[in-house]
Amino acid sequence: MEYVNFAQFAEELPLQVKFSISALADSINQYLADKDHPFYPAALHIQRLLAEYPELIEGVDADTDLTPYSEVLELLFSKLFPEQLQSNEIKSVVLPFVFRGFLPTKRFSTILKNAGPDYQLQFDGFDSDRLYFFACGFILAKYYQVYIPASLPMHIHIPDVNTGQMRYYRSMLNADFIEIFKTDEAPELTKEDIDELLRDGENIELWKEKFPPQSYTFKGFALMNLFDNTPDFLIASIRDVFLRNDQDVFTEFQQSLSKLYQMEDLEVGYSVYNTKTFRQLEGLFTRQSQSLIFPTGDYVDPKDVFCDGVISCVLKNTEIFALSDIEHYGERTNQNGLYQRLTARGIKSFLFAPVRVNEDVILVLELGSPRKNQLNPLNSQLIKQVLPAVQVASQRAFEETGNRLESTIQEHYTSIHPSVKWRFEEAARAYHSQLTEGVEDPVLDEIVFDDVVPLYGQSDIKGSSTARNAAIQADLELQLSLVVDTLEKVKKIRPLPIFEKLVFRVKQYI
Repeated sequence: MEYVNFAQFAEELPLQVKFSISALADSINQYLADKDHPFYPAALHIQRLLAEYPELIEGVDADTDLTPYSEVLELLFSKLFPEQLQSNEIKSVVLPFVFRGFLPTKRFSTILKNAGPDYQLQFDGFDSDRLYFFACGFILAKYYQVYIPASLPMHIHIPDVNTGQMRYYRSMLNADFIEIFKTDEAPELTKEDIDELLRDGENIELWKEKFPPQSYTFKGFALMNLFDNTPDFLIASIRDVFLRNDQDVFTEFQQSLSKLYQMEDLEVGYSVYNTKTFRQLEGLFTRQSQSLIFPTGDYVDPKDVFCDGVISCVLKNTEIFALSDIEHYGERTNQNGLYQRLTARGIKSFLFAPVRVNEDVILVLELGSPRKNQLNPLNSQLIKQVLPAVQVASQRAFEETGNRLESTIQEHYTSIHPSVKWRFEEAARAYHSQLTEGVEDPVLDEIVFDDVVPLYGQSDIKGSSTARNAAIQADLELQLSLVVDTLEKVKKIRPLPIFEKLVFRVKQYI
């Protein structure tokens, strides 16, 4: 009989666990009432076999070697584990809380084999105390019919040594074949006791007082089903990555996308574009755009590289665009700039995934594979699940970058007109690039516009400076007068010398 290797960490439990097939035998014996039933002969045969092993009905200790019962157990559980589902379902018989399992399906057995000889199944987030709480909650539900709606999801991560990837599974337990009996050591809980337990849900000593160790008997077995939710887990982890704001964000994003697409050699990059001029801008998550198409610092006009289809779909309509066969794309575009750049990099299939940062800026994620058809319109839906998180992160990064540039411009330059602001932003970006690269004495560009001819000899409004100074003076007088009024009221409540001094100083300023 094949067993499932669980990690053991529970030192004590509120129940004694016994393996019994009583409930399953009862479900099979119902076929004996009708001799014409097609399952009658099988049920009769099983009944004769079970007559030789009454201890399986009464229950045996959880650590009992079940190998001598292999024939009858495999026959019994064939009803719950049909041959047709062996290669699809990830399923096993388990004894909960003591973490012992056996009779895994073929698919489950293969998964465990691929995990390596020393791997032990272990539920994430469980320790001895958490397991004790979980067992008590099970007793409340099964014996006292008190159901606690919120329970801790049971997750397992299992490595695959063949692919080098980690797979993530959610576990569901079927407890239909379990009975719970109270021993003399267990106090009968009242409604007030249960209310007290739920009020003090993290007090392990209180729970052990109400559910003493070994005070209940667990008789039966459970069925454990695992569901592969690796894509959901990875998508959630990608969203979590973009909650941060550091230089490692995009690197971790690249690694998670490779796992999501199950491609170790997946290449990931991005570019930022002005949607009005299609001019490529500097990167958001890192100092420079980490593009698969445009080398760092290469600001070639995308119109010279992309075909009309890419520009229309990606840069104008911000829609996902997949090129599953780069060679075929090259034949259709007369080997244009995009084809040449991707081929030079060894990319055979490619994916554009744009997100709009604001009205004038979009960020385009770039995914490349060295194999044809690996990236295609069908699996492009995977990246679609994470684009909202990418959009929020890029909007935040764009705003922060803009604030840094604006601060630099205001600190080092005079007031500027919007028509020439672009030149000052270029200088500020170059300055911050020097800071990022660790240049010892970063230099800010001196901005000069050659051949500028004034349209008028004088464009200032006569007397504007005088009027502005008068307005500032009047505003200061008003605000200082309000300060005096406030201090006078405070003096009436707390007559301290410091307030007299402050009133005198403010009146001097006025």
